[in-house]
Amino acid sequence: MTDSAAFFRLEGVLFSVDPAAVAAWLALRDAQPGDRLKGIGRVFLGALTSSTLGGLGADARTLSEWSFTDGWTTDRWLSLCEDWVHAHKTSRALAAGHDLLHRAVTHGDRVVVISSLPRTLAEALLEGLPVDELVADTIATDDRGLLTGELTGDGLRGRIDGTWLQRYARAHHLNPALSAGYGHSGGDVPMLSAVGRPCAVSPTLSLRRQAHQFRWPVVEARP
Repeated sequence: MTDSAAFFRLEGVLFSVDPAAVAAWLALRDAQPGDRLKGIGRVFLGALTSSTLGGLGADARTLSEWSFTDGWTTDRWLSLCEDWVHAHKTSRALAAGHDLLHRAVTHGDRVVVISSLPRTLAEALLEGLPVDELVADTIATDDRGLLTGELTGDGLRGRIDGTWLQRYARAHHLNPALSAGYGHSGGDVPMLSAVGRPCAVSPTLSLRRQAHQFRWPVVEARP
């Protein structure tokens, strides 16, 4: 049984996607013009408040950029997700990140992908890739089966810190010192700091500075 894992950020490492931009694309496909405008407003309000609130648990989840889906049917949600994936999956794939993922498999690592996207979208993007586990939230449904726009689950809105990683490692009998981490933004620094083989992939300015300071390897990935 493997004693190491490779933790991959989906956004910016495996695919060039911005969750807020994806949410905006979906909101613009709303059937009613008035609902489109309202949906776009909720997307950007949610993106702003969730980034400001950081990891404040339920409050940040309630104010998510996915709140525009409140009242949607599951069929409507799945259909629009399928449309987005069909239109963008191939063009947004990052070959260098996929190569790193396949190297992790060859190395014998348990492959764990972390995403800020709702699980439905993340699973569709990852279909066909050798992933052992996806860490992502889902959009909750009410007792009528309609979406509420609130995120639920243990995905922590994609914000993974050292405490979570240590807990995950204990639960799966993994050694963080032997494990790898592949991040894209400054928010991935806690995860990268908790593993023995950190790597910054096409890093944002904040992560690039951290990678330079800690002498982490940097890989450039482009669609």
